[in-house]
Amino acid sequence: MDYLAIIRKADFVDLFKYGKLNIYSAVDFDGNVNAHANDNDLFERLTRNMDLFEYSFEYMVVHFIFDEKNDCPCSVSIENVRGLYTFDEEARKEMSVSFDSRIKLHVSPWSEKFEALHNNQLIVQSKRGIDNLWAIFDLLPEDRKKCESIITNDIVSEVFNELFSDKRPTGNQSIWTYLLRYERHSFYPKNTKGYFYDYIHVACNWLRKQEQKEDVAKETELYAEIEECSKNDFKTLSDVAIGSKLSPLTDEGAGCKFAIAAPLFLLMKDKFSDGFYIDRSTIDYAKKFGFECFIAVYLLGITLGYDKTYDAYYDFIELTIFNGQTSIAKGEFSNQNGLCTIPKQQDLFCNEQKADNNDKQLPVAWLGKEERKMVYKPAFNEGDIMRLLKDGYKVYNRYSSILSTYIAHQGYESPRREEIDYIYRKYGDKK
Repeated sequence: MDYLAIIRKADFVDLFKYGKLNIYSAVDFDGNVNAHANDNDLFERLTRNMDLFEYSFEYMVVHFIFDEKNDCPCSVSIENVRGLYTFDEEARKEMSVSFDSRIKLHVSPWSEKFEALHNNQLIVQSKRGIDNLWAIFDLLPEDRKKCESIITNDIVSEVFNELFSDKRPTGNQSIWTYLLRYERHSFYPKNTKGYFYDYIHVACNWLRKQEQKEDVAKETELYAEIEECSKNDFKTLSDVAIGSKLSPLTDEGAGCKFAIAAPLFLLMKDKFSDGFYIDRSTIDYAKKFGFECFIAVYLLGITLGYDKTYDAYYDFIELTIFNGQTSIAKGEFSNQNGLCTIPKQQDLFCNEQKADNNDKQLPVAWLGKEERKMVYKPAFNEGDIMRLLKDGYKVYNRYSSILSTYIAHQGYESPRREEIDYIYRKYGDKK
């Protein structure tokens, strides 16, 4: 009989090397793979027990014959393999480079189905980030249900569909779609006030039904009120935002106090961009904002996903296989993917006691030029960049370890990857 099975690339290497492989899940079919391009039932049976995968070249479909009734595991001999199928063309190209040149690889007729399967897995994994943060923040199941009624599955699906198809939000979309897809390209300060300017910008995008490239937040009354506010802590600034003319509009569209939930989410998204770590002061402070905190945590879980939250979650539950050390819970370091990295120390909530130190304006870019030695200077806005370019300084598309160390010694953090890319695209070719 003819069978299909999905195996790891590494498993096929073993099959080719040793001549035999135990296959633990296989489905029978008529032997003509290409005739089943639209066979949803066969594809579902084939992938039903498949593990999560990151890249399409990690797995392959093997067509083999086996005389006995399908009673897995099947001990498959290399002589009985009738065909090898990659998930897509890119996987075929990658495997062709690493496999014996005599091996003939075919692209499966289910490339689009495998892509859809992978995308669905990504969405599921992203939602699992909510599970992890819900436990760490010690939030109630009923509060999650309320969040789910506001951030619906349709909204989440729309966000990911746009992401997968490389489209930007436009038209009569939910305000949550505009928030989740928001990327800062304007020269708003990188401090607590900056997140409220981002909130204004998101609101303008939503109201105008299209993302705005210019610094539209500066055109609003609320921007001036935030800018003139003498205090820099999150609570005071949120009170200013709630009392504005903009707040009722966004609250109605969001179904909650969007003027709190949006900047709170953007703040934590920035703080934990490299991976979530347990910072009790941040968690306790955020929870003071009640339901808007729950919404922000819900959005943060989707954004960070399982990949950027599992490490803190494992530490939180004191995983049995751990040796008892819980450095993340103490806020000492993040062990994301097994690599120790120092977390961001800046208190982005900027409570009043720390406001003077932590709310200082941060550079949007660092430029350098070689004189007798390399000289680096920070740029805090577009005007600074243009002046430094005229003085012969250069914008970088990649920060060297030397520059990153220099920035740290000045008491700052290097800009994020997307910020570096944006500045380079805009100013890298200018003299």
